[in-house]
Amino acid sequence: DFWRYQEEAKKKSFRLIVLYVVIVALLSFVAAYAIELAWHEYASGGGSAKFYDYYGVEYPDTYTVLGSARFFVILTIIPMLIALLTLFSPVTTDSGGGKVAESLDGVLVAPQSTDPNERRLLNVVEEMALASGLPVPPVYILKNETGINAFAAGSDTSDAVIGVTKGALLYLSRAELEGVIAHEFSHIFNKDVRINLRFAQLLFAFIFLSEAGRVILRSLGRRRGGGGRNDGKGVALVGLIALI
Repeated sequence: DFWRYQEEAKKKSFRLIVLYVVIVALLSFVAAYAIELAWHEYASGGGSAKFYDYYGVEYPDTYTVLGSARFFVILTIIPMLIALLTLFSPVTTDSGGGKVAESLDGVLVAPQSTDPNERRLLNVVEEMALASGLPVPPVYILKNETGINAFAAGSDTSDAVIGVTKGALLYLSRAELEGVIAHEFSHIFNKDVRINLRFAQLLFAFIFLSEAGRVILRSLGRRRGGGGRNDGKGVALVGLIALI
């Protein structure tokens, strides 16, 4: 049942988005908790602060991380930072499929091409476009790729392209090529490429934070190795949390 499988795929995609939000919330909580705890320990000199009442009688420190306003400020800043990194990710859905194909050394097939293999490919693409009710996309050939493969690129039907390797043109029969092209049209029709780009944007935030943490720790290590004064315990903690 094709439609049942399609509905299940949509539900899985939705669950992935929900799971991502849960992961961001949990990681933000753990990171904020660790930063606030370390901040308090650093401010108190590494030990428990002593408090005295009016009569000079000592009473215990009642500090808790969850009772600190600073903890909730940090807890708010971290997901906002992740959201900003996601929003300004260099992975953009506005990049046309043609740019992707050209970055893979794809060569655009001219509509008036007289090469038999290219002519057959264009005819198959036109047939599948007609069958699916989609515009006929530009077609690219990866002439340096002798393996059998194909791809669809582009965030929408208006900028989608189809790429086919040279091996697919040489070794596939017309019926086999129709199956491959129909599969790529399904990616365009269901906007699979846009979904993948969205997830790549989300992942960029995590990757950026991890690399930023790595850079911070390396820079502190070089300062320590150079014999400089090391007052960056707090910075090192932030770098370590970002890396993890």
